[in-house]
Parts: sequence; C-alpha cells; structure tokens
Amino acid sequence: MDPITKWTPKHVVDWMKGLDDSLQQYVCSFEREKINGEQLLKISHQDLEELGVARIGHQELVLESVDLLCALNYGLETDNLKSLVVKMRASIGNLQNSIASRRNNPSYDGGTSRKPTNDFLTSVVELIGPAKALLAWLDRTPLTGISDFSSTKNKIIQLCLDLTTTVQQDCTVFEMEEKILEVSKILNGICDQTMRTTSDPLKSLCTCVEDVQLTHIRDGEGLGMYIKSTYDGLHVITGTTENSPADRTHKIHAGDEVIQVNHQTVVGWQLKNLVGKLREDPSGVVLLLKKRPTGSSNFTPAPLKNMRWKPPLAQTSPSQSSAQSPSSTMDTSMKKEKPAILDLYIPPPPAVPYTPRDGKGSLHFSGVYKSPLKPKGLESPNSFLDQESRRRFTIADYDHLGVSPIEASLLPTKMRGRSQCHG
Repeated sequence: MDPITKWTPKHVVDWMKGLDDSLQQYVCSFEREKINGEQLLKISHQDLEELGVARIGHQELVLESVDLLCALNYGLETDNLKSLVVKMRASIGNLQNSIASRRNNPSYDGGTSRKPTNDFLTSVVELIGPAKALLAWLDRTPLTGISDFSSTKNKIIQLCLDLTTTVQQDCTVFEMEEKILEVSKILNGICDQTMRTTSDPLKSLCTCVEDVQLTHIRDGEGLGMYIKSTYDGLHVITGTTENSPADRTHKIHAGDEVIQVNHQTVVGWQLKNLVGKLREDPSGVVLLLKKRPTGSSNFTPAPLKNMRWKPPLAQTSPSQSSAQSPSSTMDTSMKKEKPAILDLYIPPPPAVPYTPRDGKGSLHFSGVYKSPLKPKGLESPNSFLDQESRRRFTIADYDHLGVSPIEASLLPTKMRGRSQCHG
C-alpha cells in the first residue's frame, strides 16, 4: 500500500468521490486546485473555506474522513495497545501541566467565570483524540473477548463526553479545571487498568495489512461477507457465509477492516459507494484488510472470531420449520456472552434465498431488506445493515443513545448537531 502522502491529485479526487453525497459538489474544487495527498492530510478549516467548503457540517465531514486517512498513513505500522496508552498518558500529562501552569501565573483568578482559553481547549481536544483511538482499538477482535473492556469502553465514552460538556458549562475557572482534573485522573487509571488486564503479546503487537483476492465467483454466488460500518466511519467485516468465496480464502475474519477494494482506498467512504466498488468486477475482488493482533495461544479469542453462517434456506411458511433459527441461536449465545458480543454486533444472516448475482453477472445482494422503489445498487453486498450504520456516530452521539449497539439498531440515526444535509 502506497503512503497517502504520495497520492497524486487524481488519487485524491478518486477518494473524494466515495465520500458523503453532500461533499460531491466540492470535488471539482479539489481537482481544480490539484490537491495532492500530502496537502490533503494537512488540510484545515481555513483551507476548506478557500476551496469553497463554507458550511461547517461539510467541513466536519471532510476533516473526519481525513482524520481516518491520517491514522491509516501514520499509525498503521506503529500503533499498538501500548503506544496508544502512552499517547493517552502523555496527553493527560500535558493537560494537567497546562492547568498547573495557569494556576502558577500571578494573574490567575480562579473565581472568575469566563470562557476557557484556546490553549486550554487545545489541550482538552488533544486528550480526546488519543482516547478515541484507544476506544477504537479496544472495540476490535480479539479484545472484544475480554468482558472487562466492555465497562472500560463505556467509561471512556462517558469521560470524553464529560470533557466536552465541562468546557461549555457556565462555572468558575477553578471549578472547570477541577472537573477536568478529575476526569483526567480517571482516564489515567483506565490506562493502568488496561495494561494490567491485557496479555503481553496484545500490548506490543501492531496491526498488519493483508491482500485477499476473491476469484472464481460462480453465477448465483455472492462474496459471502457481512459488513458493518462502525461509529468512527470504518468498514468492519463481522462474519462470512459458510463455503462462500470469502470463507474459502481462510483469510477473512470478524474484526478485519476493509481498507482498499480493487486498490482503491475506501476508508471514510459511504457504504453505498463501497458496495459499488465491490460490484465493479463480477469476476472477483481484491481486498486490502487491516488486521489486529490475534494474541497468544493461551488467550481466549473473542466469540466473534471466524464467525461463519450457513446460507439460509428459502422459507415457504413461517410455521413449517420447528428447528431453532440462526437468530434465536444467536440470542441464546448473547445471553451467555453478552458483554463481548455486544461490542461488535454481528447481524443475522438474511431470511431470504441467497441470490446475489443474476445470469448476466450483475450482483443482487440479499443481505439487506429491499424496497421496489429503492434505486438498484444502494444495498450492501452480502451484509445485513441497519440504517444507522450508513452514518458514523460521534462519541457524544453514542452515549446519548443510552442503549446497547443491538438495541440502537431500532432507533433513528442521531448525528452531532447536523441536519440531513450535513449543514
């Protein structure tokens, strides 16, 4: 995989064409100004203003997607659990030092009520970033097999929300700083707990990328992958169909992130555009997957690892089969392994015949419910996706839902202060 800093303006344009529909109006501006990969990774709000991206919601969408590219470009070979904890501790230390420095200033007046300075807000933001990165790492196989991390992740989400709300509250400077110090102290304790709970191999092993080629796809046979978009805008494989092309490779597992499809980077893309890329060549697909470390031999893997389903049979009548359905089996397993299962929700197999391709080689994906009025090509390949997975959640949105990921699928998508047009 070539570094994103080496992208040409054409690479940037091709990547932007997969982003949110509301951003397509700006593609021509990026093309006209010949923005390359290095410029893209350093792009700022002011740069976007000059490119004609005036709406704050649209700027946020671009910058969030660029953040994903930055993480992919700079952290792919270096990030591991230990390094992420170190970064988070460093950010906590910087924030605490910032507060101590303010209080040592002779002109400091903690009894006044005023907005925090830009430097102070920057320190808070620089703590939330590593916290989100650590949260994303804990939310992947095999760490989903450690039940203790379920509560840890919830704490991180709540504490990050506390940080963002505290700096907006109407209180004295001293009270605000005390609340921030309390949150940072708890986050520091989470760092210690995480390192104690995790086995040595999982602390130091980095992610790796692997090419997987799906070929010899027969008519009437799909790729056999179940894909779900995470809260942070990544596309994660949640399982494969038994004996499908994806399953036969023995290289695709739950928790793998789809980085490229046919050599096109799809990080930050809309799900429907990822689908279109997967459908591009009926004869096969080349995937680049980002894989997390699998741990040591004595580590108990997450129950999601290597999850496979048998292709469902057509049902002529709901009452004809008395056997336990896949969904009921999954419900039973969730009662036994609820904390781990809920960390990465695997949707059940589709309840209709699995016929993703027609005789002409066109794909028809049965992993989603279809509507006769829905334009062809918007459904996800071999996946059963909830409406909320088409957009990404912020940390604050995730907390406001107040329900588990499975229950959240029944609720409408809630975005951070954005309208439907992302304005």
